[in-house]
Amino acid sequence: MVNRTPTITMVRHRNDVSRRLPHRAIPGLAVIPLILATELLGQTAAPRPEPDSFVNQQRAIQRRMADEFDAQMAEVQRVTFDWGGWYSLHVFLFDDGVESSRTFRRHDLRLWTRASIDDGTHQFYFRARTSFLDFNAGDSYDGNDDDVEGPKLERGVYRFDLARALNTYQGRDAEYNLVANVGRDLVVFGTGLALSTPIDHVSMTASFRDFELTALAGRTIGSSPDIDLTRPIDRTRRIFYGAELNYRGLERHRPFTYVLWQRDRNSDRPVPIGQQFDYDSFYYGLGSSGEVVDRLRYGVELVYESGRGSNYGILAGRNRIQAFGTRAELEYLFPGEHRPRAS
Repeated sequence: MVNRTPTITMVRHRNDVSRRLPHRAIPGLAVIPLILATELLGQTAAPRPEPDSFVNQQRAIQRRMADEFDAQMAEVQRVTFDWGGWYSLHVFLFDDGVESSRTFRRHDLRLWTRASIDDGTHQFYFRARTSFLDFNAGDSYDGNDDDVEGPKLERGVYRFDLARALNTYQGRDAEYNLVANVGRDLVVFGTGLALSTPIDHVSMTASFRDFELTALAGRTIGSSPDIDLTRPIDRTRRIFYGAELNYRGLERHRPFTYVLWQRDRNSDRPVPIGQQFDYDSFYYGLGSSGEVVDRLRYGVELVYESGRGSNYGILAGRNRIQAFGTRAELEYLFPGEHRPRAS
């Protein structure tokens, strides 16, 4: 009668972490002690050396068992885990026209962790920030010379890659792909003229041959400050919807076009008498980025903006938004270990 005791095995290979072994690996593990026991009995009970054929047979079995075990472990080791962090210090010396000078120091501590499952099919990334704000005595605007911000979640996103899933689970390569992102992350449309900010969002990027289409739905982070200082709010609430199309069939250039809607969801309380705040906008952009020659990068973008907004008072009604914007940039990457650049 054999008494079998359940066993839970944890395996670590570099950064790879295995949760459990497949069931088919358990019988293979049980054979190894039997082989060792047979060799020990042979040493104590048999006075004469074993035949070469028997020894070679046992060695062949051991090699086969080792190969099968390594292959099974390769299938299990599909979870990678990384973590880290960094500290940064910024010092600002400036004259704002009110005080003769102000001195401000900002200390930032960031910690991050990342996990990848099944060869990158599922990816998780989280990053938190804690900041210490330090003014010289009497230099702060609100009388609070020292303050702490955080800890705050700067990034927290889950990513699913369909092409990697097909390759990992079915062993085939597809000429198309679908990548889904859910969470808080930096979102950039085009070169970033109309939208380049971290938001809580859901995005889907479908690619087929040389075309890549991204659909976006998101909202600003609740702790984001509002850029309009005339409003009676200190945090912004805005919703974004958009789509961007990229063409990747050119070797050095990536042309793009996009549409983007922004909806104002701020609740202005209290509202000044006779005043109304509202700003709902639409953006259409096109442009390209890439390389002119080796080490010389470029980016160019043209944006048309329309929509409706209120800024003259309730009686004036909503005003039409009509504006154009453009961005052009050249950046040269110098050779060398420290990779300096000029733009």
